[in-house]
Amino acid sequence: MELKKYGTWTNAIVINRKQVSEHGGGFQHWAIACKYVVNNRTYETKFHDDELNIHPIGDTIKIIYSSKFPKIYSLSDEWKN
Repeated sequence: MELKKYGTWTNAIVINRKQVSEHGGGFQHWAIACKYVVNNRTYETKFHDDELNIHPIGDTIKIIYSSKFPKIYSLSDEWKN
């Protein structure tokens, strides 16, 4: 609801990647963390799945964040309005 009302789109930069194991040490996929800047303040995302392994460090992706509370965000791939 917050993002529907106050959502603003911006670019985020991938700053970290890690492999994530499924239960039992089987299939692994990648997860990424990003940073974005709002009003000269930098915010970092939590790790999000990158199962297709398409976002290297330094890649730019779109996110939507709350203009009232910039720590509230969603990656464009996960955003469902």
